[in-house]
Amino acid sequence: TTIATKADALRRFARAIVKAAILIRVNPALAARYPRAAGSGLAVAEALLSGPVEIAIVGPRDDERTAELHRTALLAAPPGAVIAVGEPGAAGDQRAAAVTASGGVPGADGGPGADGRTGTEPIPLLAGRGLVDGRPAAYVCRDFTCRLPVTGPAQLRAALAAPEAPPAPAG
Repeated sequence: TTIATKADALRRFARAIVKAAILIRVNPALAARYPRAAGSGLAVAEALLSGPVEIAIVGPRDDERTAELHRTALLAAPPGAVIAVGEPGAAGDQRAAAVTASGGVPGADGGPGADGRTGTEPIPLLAGRGLVDGRPAAYVCRDFTCRLPVTGPAQLRAALAAPEAPPAPAG
């Protein structure tokens, strides 16, 4: 990682903190009058503070452990998270079993979803990811950096709840 990349990440983090602080400060006034809008505002503030989260889940489609990791990700992921689930396979040749993102799922009729995907295209988030000791695994990524994979729902909840520190200054 270059110094310029780290500096850019720090600037983005600082801007997000300022935006979130503004939303949180204004929120009490909104909450009394517009409770639903206040809740949405807090979700936006949380998304700004935590940054974009991507979760890659790799495991056999018929394995209950894969399904449990997927359910956990759906329930514990912060607002705006991208979740991709795929079968284990060769790096770069993963195919999505399901993608939960804005319009990122195939259409109900089997045709393309809102984003034009059919669910059979390779998913970059899944590339290079595999099982861990033969078990389905979840990879939690932020700012193009992934944590070590986890294999259980409790571990996934902990990885998603862990605060992310801003990048350390180069030096």
